[in-house]
Amino acid sequence: MTVKKWAAAFLTVAIAIGLLWSTFARPIVYCAFLQEDIMDKAFCRTHEVLSDYEARPEAAIDWILAEHDGAPGMQVMLGLLDWALKNQDAFIDLLSRMPATETEALLDRLLFAAEQSGRDGEFVSAFRRRSLESEPLQLFLSGLKER
Repeated sequence: MTVKKWAAAFLTVAIAIGLLWSTFARPIVYCAFLQEDIMDKAFCRTHEVLSDYEARPEAAIDWILAEHDGAPGMQVMLGLLDWALKNQDAFIDLLSRMPATETEALLDRLLFAAEQSGRDGEFVSAFRRRSLESEPLQLFLSGLKER
């Protein structure tokens, strides 16, 4: 093999390992051993409840709606947004299960997190074709487009 082929093979393996690490292993290892502060706990608890959403949607909704002040609250919303991109059906289901009295406040926090993370365009693209499946999703997407 030539040096270029070795480099291409190495780069391909490195990218694959990086994707697997960031998607699956990092949250597990990080949350099992490295929780140090309130931000870590918010990240890990959000990952935990959303990973178990199909079995326990009420626990995830309770966690998302709980009062998380300041930066931990932003961490929860960022975790929810990241999960939403990977689990669109479950995200739409979660939005539809939200109590009507809580929906507006949740959408405001989600809009702020999406805008601050710079992922608002990514969400519009990812959910564009699904916007009519849920009124809260429709409100979220129109809010992203307005900002």
